[in-house]
Amino acid sequence: THPTVFSWIRKTLEFPKTIFIIRHPCGYAASQLRFPTLKSLPAQEIISNQKWYIESLNENVEDDISLERFYALTWRLSNEMILKNNINTENFYCVVYEDLCKSTESETRKMFDFLGLPMNKNVFSYLKKSTNPDRNIFAKLWSKRFYSTTKNPMDSARKWKKELTETQQSEIMSELHSSFLHKYW
Repeated sequence: THPTVFSWIRKTLEFPKTIFIIRHPCGYAASQLRFPTLKSLPAQEIISNQKWYIESLNENVEDDISLERFYALTWRLSNEMILKNNINTENFYCVVYEDLCKSTESETRKMFDFLGLPMNKNVFSYLKKSTNPDRNIFAKLWSKRFYSTTKNPMDSARKWKKELTETQQSEIMSELHSSFLHKYW
C-alpha cells in the first residue's frame, strides 16, 4: 500500500499492533521483475504507468531510468516513509524478511510475543510444513509454482542473487546506499 495510506490506517485505527516486514531491495526488485503479467511489457511502459507513485512521494522519475532502478527507487521511498512515520510509534514492529527466512521459528516467536499471542503446536506444525518443500513429492512440485505457501525460506530470500546480474544489483543497491535503510543489510 502507499506509505501515506499505511500511516493513515494506523492512525485512524488508533495504532493497532502492526508488523512491518521489510525485504532486501534486490529481492523486491527481482520479485517485481518476475511478475508474470509484467514480463511481456516494455520497461518504459511499466515506468510510465507507475511513475505516479513516485511522484506522489514528491520525487521525480528520470527519463532514462532503468526498470531495476525504478523499482529500487519505489522500494526506498516507500520504506523510508513508512519507517520514518511509524518506527517510533506505539505498537509497531519491524522485521527484516531475510532474518525471518533465516530464523523462521525464532522470528515468528518474536512476532507472536509482540502480538501477545501464544505459539502453540499448530503454529510450529505449519512453519515446519510450509518451510520444508522436500517433505514429499507434492510439496516439492507445489513449491515450484509462482504462488506457493510452501517454500524453502532461504532459497526464496536469496533467489534474486541468481536472477539479477551484477549490473542490475549494483543499480538497485545504489538506491540503498543513499538511505538510512542500509543499516538493515
